[in-house]
Amino acid sequence: MRKIVSTIFTATLFISSLSAFAQTSKQKAPYSFSNLPVIAKTSFKADTFNIIKFGAKNDGVTLNSKAINDA
Repeated sequence: MRKIVSTIFTATLFISSLSAFAQTSKQKAPYSFSNLPVIAKTSFKADTFNIIKFGAKNDGVTLNSKAINDA
């Protein structure tokens, strides 16, 4: 009787592990190195400001936040 219960338990465990393995199959990735999504190129205004004209000091000690914000 014990051998029959052990066999049934082992068979049930084996069958349930097969169904779990079938559900964890790898899915194909939507992108690959040959098929990457296109990213839009960023653009920035071509403005350049000299913050010294707005009161900034280039001594490395002075806090220039106001001059940068004013620029």
